[in-house]
Amino acid sequence: MKIKILKATAAMLAILFAACGNHAADTATADTTSAQPQELQPGVTIYTVNDTLQVAALQDVANEMSRDLFVGSFDDSLLLQLMPAGSTPSAINAFMVLTPSHTILFDAGLGSQAGGTLLQKLELIGRTPADVDAVCLTHLHGDHIGGLLKDGQAAFPNATLYVSATESAACVEGGALARMADLWAGVQKAYSGRVVTFADSTQLFGGLVKTIPAPGHTPGHTLYLVGNCLMAGDIIHAQDLQLEHPDFCARYDQDPKAAVPMRKHILDLVAQNGYLLCDAHCYDPFIKL
Repeated sequence: MKIKILKATAAMLAILFAACGNHAADTATADTTSAQPQELQPGVTIYTVNDTLQVAALQDVANEMSRDLFVGSFDDSLLLQLMPAGSTPSAINAFMVLTPSHTILFDAGLGSQAGGTLLQKLELIGRTPADVDAVCLTHLHGDHIGGLLKDGQAAFPNATLYVSATESAACVEGGALARMADLWAGVQKAYSGRVVTFADSTQLFGGLVKTIPAPGHTPGHTLYLVGNCLMAGDIIHAQDLQLEHPDFCARYDQDPKAAVPMRKHILDLVAQNGYLLCDAHCYDPFIKL
């Protein structure tokens, strides 16, 4: 599989954001400009989808994925060859969609109490937590929902949360995501009256955002298509390993038998449609296959 990592090619100007406010309507089309993603500064990259839609990649944390996480999932001898150093670069990313009428966050990272830097990254692009009107969650693991809280309160005071009904139902005592039940209960309390669950394969915000069910990592793992950007959640955990060898599964995948074919399907979908893969754990936030 040929992989093209889109890098910055011009001066990194935060004025890119201001352009969104000069238009009257949102758009869900996939028409793109000739612009490449622009790294404004380390951990903050902007991609202009079209003249009314931009996507910002905000790196919450840069980290490493250990080889041990993949042992026993596919071919250990090949794994040793592919990861001789014992780990590979990774990240925890959130993505923000900007239109004239919406500021939508996709996942919320670890939270500042666990070393996450998402809130600081918002400041770097001239946004505040109060500017966020919606947070779309790919799934309910702690590195995606921990950042929804700050000192036990809603970190995004004006935001409505969107999550798969399947995922929310699994995140209760005795459910498939029981270990996250207390954290999710705290989030729901903090955002009381502002948590929306949706059925599989729906559209949000007048069609701006399309949901794609992708179970395997978790029961209600959901991807979001915005323009030509696919917010891919945890389809990939180790970019340098799994893009070329999608049979490898991290131990974080709850159902490996479902996660592997789903990963292959999503990567094929990205390649065939010319989407940009915006994965929560890839150190390159916009990847063209």
